[in-house]
Amino acid sequence: MNSPARQIFSYFDASNQRDFEAIEAMLYDEIEYNSDNAGSHRGKETVLEMMHGFFAQFSEITWTIDALLNDTEQSAEVAFTCRATRVDGSTLLRRGYESVELCDGKISRIVVRSQS
Repeated sequence: MNSPARQIFSYFDASNQRDFEAIEAMLYDEIEYNSDNAGSHRGKETVLEMMHGFFAQFSEITWTIDALLNDTEQSAEVAFTCRATRVDGSTLLRRGYESVELCDGKISRIVVRSQS
């Protein structure tokens, strides 16, 4: 079974590679996804659909984990930086916090908050 910290690092790696098969394998069927920027989504299919639409907006996107803030038996939280280039050529720099919770070794909840 993966620890929450290991899962969040693997999830970021898969996201940076746009590896949707790896991401799908990490997600619990009834996942809840809540983001300041992407809204709330429930269920693996719905979350993956949102992710595909999100990634389609960017020609390049990279997340860097800046710090592991919390690591318990069931959850982990990181501070991150996102650098991206949109398909129109404009750039994005965003910092925030992302937490994951696990159920049966899979990511059952993701919460993404923008840094104030």
